[in-house]
Amino acid sequence: MKNLLAAIVAGFVLVSPHHARAVDTRLTIMVFVGIQNLPLFAAQSQGFFAKRGLDVDMKIAPGSEVLREGLANGKWQIVHTAFDNAVAMADVAKVDVVGVIGGDNSFNHLIVQPEIGSVKDLRGKTVVLDALNTAYAFQLYDILAKNGLNKGDYTPKSVGATFKRLAAMQEDKNASAAILNAPFSILAVKSGLKDMGPVSNVIGPYQATAGFSLRSWGRPIPTPW
Repeated sequence: MKNLLAAIVAGFVLVSPHHARAVDTRLTIMVFVGIQNLPLFAAQSQGFFAKRGLDVDMKIAPGSEVLREGLANGKWQIVHTAFDNAVAMADVAKVDVVGVIGGDNSFNHLIVQPEIGSVKDLRGKTVVLDALNTAYAFQLYDILAKNGLNKGDYTPKSVGATFKRLAAMQEDKNASAAILNAPFSILAVKSGLKDMGPVSNVIGPYQATAGFSLRSWGRPIPTPW
């Protein structure tokens, strides 16, 4: 946790407007809602960011496409999301990005409608995703493939960020499955949806949440630790 906090202090900044000073370095970051942001709030409450003259406007991502486009256009300097998005930017969009901090395996769970007894029951069903070609979509595709379901055996539907996927499943019984991280996976079970277990149990270790920026913007920053 100490190393994670040190890296975040160096790169990710979150301070309240009333803590900002005229000489503070202003940054804009974009993150997804989730427990992965707890170190940001911990550092904020301890005053680490303000102490180092950093003032950041934190934006909540509605979906990965908005996040990636905004980073490429310079709207935000650092983003925090599944690292597959960085790979997509580099390999597909040909945007020169660089990872600045690792993270976690996303704490993702496969959540399904209560009548779904097994993954194989998703044949012919609709599964809801953020973008169809990055991040946790790949996790779901892999889980389905391991259970004999290939492209064409189900219908992927893009609805946006995790909170939007949860809402889609709660509002539409035809939205049969989604990959959700905490706290949304917990809220899903409380609302009557079924938890099929951690994604990492099926596909193994996975570098999910990470921070990255444009290479032209990022630079090594020594930490005080």
